[in-house]
Amino acid sequence: MVRPFDDAALVTDSLDSAALLRGQKVVEISHNGFVYRLQATKLGKLILTK
Repeated sequence: MVRPFDDAALVTDSLDSAALLRGQKVVEISHNGFVYRLQATKLGKLILTK
């Protein structure tokens, strides 16, 4: 049996992207020893890269 995946069940807190970006177009996020880049595009989308 395949169950639909429910993202809402995993969310405990929500942050606005403006709180992470703080006026910047790109920020670096350290997670488990790796650095990720969170980038806001001109079209208002977000890109997360390792």
